Amino acid sequence: MLCLSVHQPWGSAIVISEQEMVRQRRKTGWPRGHRPAIPKTVENRTWNSLFRGKFAIHASGQMTAREYDESAESIRASGGFVMPYMKIRLGVILGTADLVHVLPPRSEPYPSKITPKLLSELSSGSPVPITRNDLRWHIYDQYGLVLRNIVPCKLVQFKGRQRWFSLPDDVATKIVTE
Repeated sequence: MLCLSVHQPWGSAIVISEQEMVRQRRKTGWPRGHRPAIPKTVENRTWNSLFRGKFAIHASGQMTAREYDESAESIRASGGFVMPYMKIRLGVILGTADLVHVLPPRSEPYPSKITPKLLSELSSGSPVPITRNDLRWHIYDQYGLVLRNIVPCKLVQFKGRQRWFSLPDDVATKIVTE
C-alpha cells in the first residue's frame, strides 16, 4: 500500500471522524448552533501525482507549537476542525483515503463566487464531482490531491518519508479501519 506523510495538524484535519469532532466539540465547549466543521478533502502539494487509488495517510514525525498555531489558524479559517495540541499524534498512520483526482495549479485564486459552470469545468476528467468544499481547501497555485472515502484507523507507529512511499506488508496489515 502506498502512503503519504502529511504535516500535523493537517493530517488530523483530513482523517478526523464525525464522531471525534462531536466528542471534541463537547470537551472544548463549542457553542450550540455553531456551524459544523468542513472536512478537509484536498491535500496540496507542489508536485503532481499520477497515482489514483487507496493510500494510507501518515502524520509526519515533527511539529513545533508555532507550526501548530499557524496551521490551526488556517484550518479554522477554512472551516475545518483542529484537534487540540495535546491530542495531536506524530509519526503514526492516521487512516486511509482514495485519491480520485488532482486539481491543477492556477495562475490566480478562485473567484469569491463559485459558479456551477466553474465546478463543472474543474470536474472535467474527474470520476467524482468537484465541490465548493474541495475548492475551500485547494491552494490555487499548487496541485490539489482530491480525496474521497476518508477513513480513520487505529494508530500505527511508523517513521514516514517524503512524497509517496510503500508501506511494508506487516505495517499495511496493521491498518484496521474503524
